[in-house]
Order: sequence, then structure tokens, then C-alpha cells
Amino acid sequence: LVMGVGMSAGIFVSGLVIDRFTRRSKVAYAMAPAISLIFAIPFYLAFVWAPTWQLAILFLIGPTFLNYFYLSSSVALVQREVRPDQRVMSGALLLLVMNFIGLGLGPTYVGAASDYFRASHPGHSLQTALYTMTPFYVVAIILFSWLARVLKREDRAGEAN
Repeated sequence: LVMGVGMSAGIFVSGLVIDRFTRRSKVAYAMAPAISLIFAIPFYLAFVWAPTWQLAILFLIGPTFLNYFYLSSSVALVQREVRPDQRVMSGALLLLVMNFIGLGLGPTYVGAASDYFRASHPGHSLQTALYTMTPFYVVAIILFSWLARVLKREDRAGEAN
């Protein structure tokens, strides 16, 4: 329930944010997810290290909502940047890659890391494995920030023409 509501709300709200701010600049396609991920990190860490499951569920609302700002931004940017006859294939490839990474690599990594940490942290191996996912937030923030610079450069080039 938390995942479904958090994801749906995050996608809906990010769509509103993207619609509003991309009128001025394409940079919002990258900055909205970057900023949301910055705010998601403390909630994610609080979720991972919450002392009770009830508190963990409460903290999980934050990252679940904020993590999904990337989805509407990514889909909208791809649809905007490609020719109309390429939109279906581009959208399909985007979702394929996101699913390979998110549903293929993510759970596999967390499971393997949890198994690895079982010997040294038998009561908290899953928490430790989830904690090791935190640097991926930083990587995503850096990549979205880089994309923002690329989009800003394209905006300037478009204004010059």
C-alpha cells in the first residue's frame, strides 16, 4: 500500500512539477529528479535504520514518493526529444533499460549483498545491504546534474539559432 500510494503520488506530483517548470527550460527534466533524490536520501537512511517496522514504513513514504520523480521526467523528455515516428520505440527502449537495471540488477545486488553480510551482521544483513545502495543515490544525482548541464547548453544553442 505504501509503495503503490507513494509511487503513484510521486509520479503524479512530478508530472505537475515537470509541466510547470519545463515551460521555461528543458533543464527541469533533469533538475526535478536530482533535487527529489537529494531530499530522498535522509528518508531512505531513516527507513533502513528504523528501530521498528512501523517506523520503517513511515519513513519509507518519503523515498517512495521522491524516488519516482525520475520516471515522468525521463518519459516526457524522451517523448519530447525524438521524432514522432520514433516515440513508441524510444519509450519501449527506455522502459526496457530501466526495468533491466531497477528490477534486474537492484534486487539481485541487494540479495547478494545481504548474503555476504550475513556472516558479519547476522541480525542486520538486509539492513546493511540496503544501506550499501545509498551511493547509487549520489550517482543518480550526479548523472541528472550532468544531464541538466547538457540540456542547458541545448537551450542556449536553441536560443542562438
